[in-house]
Order: sequence, then C-alpha cells, then structure tokens
Amino acid sequence: MTTGLQVFNASGQLVMDATQRLSRIIQTISLTGGVSGSFSDSRLTVTNVYWAYQRDKSFHLSAGYGGLMSPTFSFSGNTFSWSYAPLNNASYDEYAAGIVLVGAY
Repeated sequence: MTTGLQVFNASGQLVMDATQRLSRIIQTISLTGGVSGSFSDSRLTVTNVYWAYQRDKSFHLSAGYGGLMSPTFSFSGNTFSWSYAPLNNASYDEYAAGIVLVGAY
C-alpha cells in the first residue's frame, strides 16, 4: 500500500494530493514608487519562481493626464530585483507604488 498526503472536501472529492505542485509565497514586498531594490533568498534557486504585482492605484488622474509608471521585475540566480525607468515627463508622470508577492512552486 502506498502512503502520502491527500486532502478531501466534505463531499469526499480529492482536492489536494502530495504529488501536486503547491505554491508557497517566499516574500511580500511593499514597493515605494520610484525606489528600485532587490532581495536574495536561497529558496529562489528552484526552477519555478513567480511574482505577482498589484499597484496601489489602478489609474492616474492629474490635470496634465500624465502616466503611472510601474516597475520592471527581474530574477537571476537567487536574487529578485525591481527597477523604475526614468519618468517620461516629470511634470505629469508619477511612479506607482504597490505590493509584489514572490513565490515558488
């Protein structure tokens, strides 16, 4: 008889099996608009790393109708980084703050 972890719902249906890939969040980062940065973690050496970014604002309203500039994300080795490009028009554009979740499965 094989052994392992299985989870069933109230109806007796299998909802999770130990052979499935389960995601885990490694770090939650609050980003300050315009401030680039990075973090390193040995758990990021697995092959399936992901990140999810949520801006603090969904759109930008100003008298000049400027843009809301989001960061660019990159991953190399065990280091996750984010950076902001220069504003196209400093009079109207602004950097987006937000939260990024970094995880692996």
